[in-house]
Amino acid sequence: MTIPLKNILQGNSAVTFRVLDISLGLAHADRLFQSDDLNHTIIFKVPSLHIGANEPSQSPANCNAAPEPAGQGKTHRKAVLTALFVPRMREEPEAGGYAIFLDGPRYGALMQEYCGVDINDIHIHARDLELLRIMSEVPSLDPFLLKMHLQNNEMTINTRYLEVVAEEEAEVRGYIEQKVRPIVRRAYGETDGGSVDSRTQSFIDSIWEPQSADASQFIGAFRIPPEGIQPTLEAWKGIAYYQYQTEKTKAEIAELIKWLQSDSSVPVDIHKLIAAEAETLMMFRSRTARQLRDTYREIHAVFANYDAAYNALIKDGNPNAFRNFLQSALSQYWLIGACNTALSMAVDVWRQHNRNGRMENFDTEELRRILTTMRDALECDKNSGAVS
Repeated sequence: MTIPLKNILQGNSAVTFRVLDISLGLAHADRLFQSDDLNHTIIFKVPSLHIGANEPSQSPANCNAAPEPAGQGKTHRKAVLTALFVPRMREEPEAGGYAIFLDGPRYGALMQEYCGVDINDIHIHARDLELLRIMSEVPSLDPFLLKMHLQNNEMTINTRYLEVVAEEEAEVRGYIEQKVRPIVRRAYGETDGGSVDSRTQSFIDSIWEPQSADASQFIGAFRIPPEGIQPTLEAWKGIAYYQYQTEKTKAEIAELIKWLQSDSSVPVDIHKLIAAEAETLMMFRSRTARQLRDTYREIHAVFANYDAAYNALIKDGNPNAFRNFLQSALSQYWLIGACNTALSMAVDVWRQHNRNGRMENFDTEELRRILTTMRDALECDKNSGAVS
């Protein structure tokens, strides 16, 4: 598989984690990895749309590769894959390199060849491999989500790698707490009316503390097995975070889909194409718009399920729907992550070609490049390969 290099180098923070840039300004002891070669890589995410070796690729809207609910003790494929981009020349990553998928069939061999890391040597590379594993367990590389997951796994890294804007973090936390507070008040109010406010605030404070007994007890009350409590709590907060982010990006996604469905996305030189070529290109355009629209709808289907469960608990006092939601929260979290990653990559293409706030008509070759890059974001497989 060849991955467009622009998708990696120009990806937003949800998709791309530029380890090499941040590491340059740090002393070796403060860098992310102990292995110097790993400090000259870029970590990136792609949606996992290739379910098995003999199965066809799918759009994120139909992706069934999400993990099963936590605590069931079964192996599963992630809906989002994590990879390392290793540039051929450290000083010029734009010259190309290699993608190493962390769960790819040649992961060990490629890590040895391009990074000098023997994945079987846990004495030398234990921390680096553990850090990569932890980073592969979050659906996207948004600093807020990554910071939360690292804290939950008691993994400390230099703060330069997690530049979460304080104001944004406070806004996200406030949004999540606003959604959580009525649920906790409802749950505690039915059993302990005398100290509802204090217990609610105690829980709100505790959900940001890894291994919190208060939050764990609350989540466990919804019949979540012990080993699934912390992943479920993190998934719940993650879904609320994606809901917050989607509100901020929905106008841009809607504008992109609108452009793909308008005459503005018809190439200016389409009259030079023979009829069959023009028809194929327009079908390509329509398919891309449909994939984007379906992916966006898939995200909102999860949110609708969450809101319905939320309202059933808050308004009707019926905990069943919310219990069902929590029991599947981890898989829903990863499904949203896959869709969000695909949309983020497509929107990055939009931004790269957006001129003065609007997309203009392009010639045939430019339009093909735009559509192809968006397709690559929406239709990926999981094999390691060259990046160009």
